[in-house]
Amino acid sequence: MGRVASNILDLRDTEDEGFGEKETEEEEAEAAGTHDVGDNSILADMIKTACTDMEVIDTERDALNARANEIRARLENAGVNKVAFNAAYRRKKQGEEKRKAHDFSYSLCCKALDVGYQADLWT
Repeated sequence: MGRVASNILDLRDTEDEGFGEKETEEEEAEAAGTHDVGDNSILADMIKTACTDMEVIDTERDALNARANEIRARLENAGVNKVAFNAAYRRKKQGEEKRKAHDFSYSLCCKALDVGYQADLWT
């Protein structure tokens, strides 16, 4: 048995000790998704407002993503690989320490996978 598999409990040979049985009406209602939440009209209003706000944000995000995709498409039409651009853009946004950590890990991965890596391409 592998390391992960050895940590999994084998329930085939155990006796059923009531797992899954509902003992009270409250537990049955909870399992059916009919919780008694009482009168929480203020909280309900907050939730409704939050949903409306999130829908507006989602719409704005969709519009921003469309603009970003248009930019990437223009670059791609000009001959710039969009995956390469996205990688360079993410790298530009990283701080120096994260960039160094990425470079080390990327170099290590390339060496392990024997895919080549030229760290001093631009120096």
